[in-house]
Amino acid sequence: MSSRPRSLAPHAAHVREHVERLMHWEGATVADEVLRKCGLKRVDGRIVSSTGGELKDTDCVGYVRAVGAVMGEAASVFLRANFALAGCTCHRVR
Repeated sequence: MSSRPRSLAPHAAHVREHVERLMHWEGATVADEVLRKCGLKRVDGRIVSSTGGELKDTDCVGYVRAVGAVMGEAASVFLRANFALAGCTCHRVR
């Protein structure tokens, strides 16, 4: 068994929740641009990889980077902190 702690919620849950908020605050155009930049897509209310599979650590990190590229570094830093506080192990302070 791995000694690495598991997230409180899967990567897809963190990303999906943020995409929903992003769509509310900024609109679908911005949310879709962020998803496109990191190779993710919305399918039937779910966030999936471009191949249709479940999200992995690298997808979560890529999503945060895409938010930074589209919305600025401050948004990326804030999102990274929120993901870490929610239990995402991809963005832990080392």
